[in-house]
Amino acid sequence: MAVNTISRNGWLMIAILVAIAATFFIWHSVASHPDLVILGTGGDATKNYYTYLYQSLYGKGLWFKGMNYPYGEHIAYIDGQPMLSVPLSYLRQYMAIDRGIVLAVMHLAILLAYALGIVYIYKTLVHYKVSASIAIVFSIFIQLLSPQVFRMFAHYGLSYACIIPMLLYWSVKLYETGRVRYAAYVFLLGSIMSFFHPYLAAIVLVWGVFYAISILIVGRKQKLRQAVPMLIAVLSMALLVKGVMYLTDPVTDRPAYPSGILSYGTTGQDIFTSPYSPVWQLLVDKDDHKIVSAGGEGHAYMGLAAILLVIVGITSLFMHRRQSIKTEGFPPVFLLLALFALLLSMGVPFVWGMEWLLDYFSAFRQFRTLGRFSWIWYYILAVYAVIILYGYYSRYKAQNKKVAAYSVLISAILLWGVEANGHRQFIAERCDPTWDNYAFLFSHSEPDWNRKLQGYGYKSSDFQAILSLPYYHLGSDKLWQYYDEVAWLQVLTCKASLQLALPYANAFMARSSWSQTFAQVKIQGGPYVEKALLQTKDERPLLVFTRVTDSIFNPDQKYVLDACEYIGEKEDDMKAFKLYPSILRKKDSMYRALAKASVKSCSIGDTAFNIPENGFWYINHFDTSDVAAGLWGKGMLSYKAQHYRVVADVQLPVADTGMLYEFSTWVLLDSVDYRSPYFELECYGATGEPIKYRIPVHQAQDTKGMWVRAAKYVMIPAGCNRIRCVLFNDPENSYLAADELMLRQVDALVISKDKDGKAMVNNHEFKW
Repeated sequence: MAVNTISRNGWLMIAILVAIAATFFIWHSVASHPDLVILGTGGDATKNYYTYLYQSLYGKGLWFKGMNYPYGEHIAYIDGQPMLSVPLSYLRQYMAIDRGIVLAVMHLAILLAYALGIVYIYKTLVHYKVSASIAIVFSIFIQLLSPQVFRMFAHYGLSYACIIPMLLYWSVKLYETGRVRYAAYVFLLGSIMSFFHPYLAAIVLVWGVFYAISILIVGRKQKLRQAVPMLIAVLSMALLVKGVMYLTDPVTDRPAYPSGILSYGTTGQDIFTSPYSPVWQLLVDKDDHKIVSAGGEGHAYMGLAAILLVIVGITSLFMHRRQSIKTEGFPPVFLLLALFALLLSMGVPFVWGMEWLLDYFSAFRQFRTLGRFSWIWYYILAVYAVIILYGYYSRYKAQNKKVAAYSVLISAILLWGVEANGHRQFIAERCDPTWDNYAFLFSHSEPDWNRKLQGYGYKSSDFQAILSLPYYHLGSDKLWQYYDEVAWLQVLTCKASLQLALPYANAFMARSSWSQTFAQVKIQGGPYVEKALLQTKDERPLLVFTRVTDSIFNPDQKYVLDACEYIGEKEDDMKAFKLYPSILRKKDSMYRALAKASVKSCSIGDTAFNIPENGFWYINHFDTSDVAAGLWGKGMLSYKAQHYRVVADVQLPVADTGMLYEFSTWVLLDSVDYRSPYFELECYGATGEPIKYRIPVHQAQDTKGMWVRAAKYVMIPAGCNRIRCVLFNDPENSYLAADELMLRQVDALVISKDKDGKAMVNNHEFKW
């Protein structure tokens, strides 16, 4: 059959088959064994597999109980892909579903979306009269270069790379026909994809709003007929998602103003360079990424061929503006939509000193990675580039300039293809260890945790939950305890939790409850704080994991570990202990009883016990201030709008011999945003630069309302004779007040008692 006799539907079927074949070729290591691969390990990659797998295999419904034990979390807030995991969790009650099926469902869904994206790019190109055969080739190129594809290695719920191609095609049809059904398709798409990942709802909402605005600015006649259905569709989708979350989420104190919204924006490097392109890789090693993009969240590179074609097309558009708007080609509405999305991805206008505008666009504050909105720019401009290319190709052919026509086309195919192949090679390299990742996560080359525990005489059901030490908790934005020493521990905890079907008490989440966080972090706050984790009414032990040497534990963490009974260790350097809640409660009670006796014997004021020779202690209640009483005592340190302020400057009576001290102070934070300050402790000797210790308030482990206790154990260097404490108001407006500043040698017991009988023990509020 001759090419020109193939029907439109025939070409569509060919495009679908080619899209599937291309997807299989590009992702063959995943497509060939979708049940036996893990695309990434470490950090978000492991956590996002963990939440999806745990909910599908052990959970049920929308409430996830795998982490943040005993509270749990809504599955939508932890990248658990509820559109897949929730149905699987119910189906598991009626049919055999193992991890292979669960993994295959997710991987095949991602690959299906990838192929579907190719098909919808093809449909859009063909709609604008690009020949079917050429449209197929460039549809594959565009999808290969898509920045959204790279989410497949960590943020799996974001990697469904069909959403923007489908939005573009249906928006084009709505623009040209005004038929409401295309807006209905957008509503359905957004409603479904929102429950793969909430950020996809944001993309649909931003698309719809910018589409409507662009219509009103540069659209043709019947603007309302084209704009209103889209606005109704995306706003209805947003209301539906919000309604579902309102009905299914009991948590009412999630952060309304999380951190980092302007931290991951798109830059010029992200638009014009790519570390995955063979062209730009020539400069990667030479310029140390000063010129070439690092390929992060704001990555929006279209390829050199597309960039050049877009520049030519937009230049032509402005040179012949009136004529261009009247043409039946690619409408300027979508170029304006793409521009709006790009500016938003760059943080405009918020980065122009207008961050206060976020107070009026609270929805945007929930999406800290604005750079992802550049995906809209990428797809629209890449499609536009192909349309421009085909326009030149067709013009030269019509003028019987076949050499020029094929030179333009082949040059674009070669350059675009070379860069697309660079991305394909990058994907192939990232996929190389996927089987090894699977073997690691499920312990194919070592005994898994079930067998290991059996060897020590235990089984999974002997324990109520897992607790990893040092304790980590990430997600509330107000307090977060997560640092390099626990990064791999988090991965190993997810691994053990999956194998044992046990929830864990640590958290690696987002937008998590403040009150739950404040309660959870107290587990390693020392003997004088109430620990909610010990009040679960389940007296089975906690299975405690650690993989680091005891030397990195501070005294409060070691306090918990010392109450544990050692079980054994595993080949991946994980040590296992058991912790009976009753034992730690008893240990707390013993310390409190001793403190209570000391409080009774103390007179009004401050008293210190167990001060070693040459040791010292310091306390400041800020009672001399002119403001109302703070956390304790008569006054507090009120807020000042200055970047830093010295809050203590202490001359030691005798130069220190080099001992471990605890610095602590209480800070009142607001209940609106993520902000918190930090302190810096400067230790001066007779000569030389001071040794400085940074104490972030967000790592507090004791709280009372919005008062949080910032603390850190620091080694005061030998010869130190002066200590200065500086409070940094960074970011601005990061605190409301401070109170009760203390520095004590680690073994000291410092008691403050007032005339009403209230007491503080080691700078913890103490009820006696």
